[in-house]
This record gives sequence, C-alpha cells and structure tokens, in this order.
Amino acid sequence: MAVTPTPATSPCPTADAAALRKAPAEREAAWLGLLQVHADLTRGLDAELLSKVGLSLSAVDVLTRIAFSEAGVMRISEIATSTLLSQSRISRLAAELERRGLLERRPCPGDSRVVNVAITDAGRTLLSRALDVYWDGVDRQLLDRLTEGQIDELGRIWAKALGPRAEGCPT
Repeated sequence: MAVTPTPATSPCPTADAAALRKAPAEREAAWLGLLQVHADLTRGLDAELLSKVGLSLSAVDVLTRIAFSEAGVMRISEIATSTLLSQSRISRLAAELERRGLLERRPCPGDSRVVNVAITDAGRTLLSRALDVYWDGVDRQLLDRLTEGQIDELGRIWAKALGPRAEGCPT
C-alpha cells in the first residue's frame, strides 16, 4: 500500500514530484505504508478503547508496561524512556490513572527524589478488559488481513529492526 502525495494532497502541488523523490519507490512504499498503517491502527485502537473501557491507547500502554515490569512497579522516567510520551505527559497520565484508582504512587526506597508508580488490583482488572479490546482491534484492523506466514515475517522484521530492545517488549 504505497502512500504517495497526489496533486490534491501534496503540500507543493506545482512541484515536480520526481525531483522530490529521495528514496527508491519500493523503500518509499515500505516506509510510508508503515507510517500509514501505524496511524490508522493507533487512531482506531484509541477510539475503540476510549468507547469500550474508558482508557486511551496511551493509558493502556503505560498500564501494560507497569503490569509486565518486575513487581508491577516502575519509575516515571523509565516509562517515558520506553514509550513515545514525554516525562511530563507520563506524569499527567499517571496522576489521572491514580485519581481513578488504577495506579498508586510509591516512594523509591533508595532515592527520595524518585517517584515510582505501581498498578493496583483495579488497574489490573481494567487492563485485562482493555487488552481484550486492544487485541481484538489489532486482529480485526491488521492481523486478520495477513496470512500466518506474513505475521511470522513481520515478527522477524520487527525483531531485527529493534535489535536487543525487542527482548524487553511486553507481549
């Protein structure tokens, strides 16, 4: 699925598109396709999670990372490093999730300047429901459109692209 700007959508409709092409068409199609699939999937998952369980995709991401971490506790800075969200966004999201009883703040035993967050039982319960919605959406919006061989190949591609970081991804 190649996504190439058309004269109607191009920011420079009078520009010579061939002169602007910086990558071979196959690479452009692979990259722009990845970006479009990601945008469509995240937009769809976010809307579905909000409507069905009242959590944003970002909240599910944060809760999942904490739930899969050692002892269900993480530093705010660790969450920010492992997501696409800023530390200030994670702090605001953690405050909202804490207000809802899904997370609790805990002092760090070794460093009083650090704030840890832990998932609560209520957080685990809602996360379980959210992950059902999440994986249902991933299947319906993406994986059901692929063969098992293509899904396996995607897994190998992402593992190679992520390198050592792939080992730390929650499943």
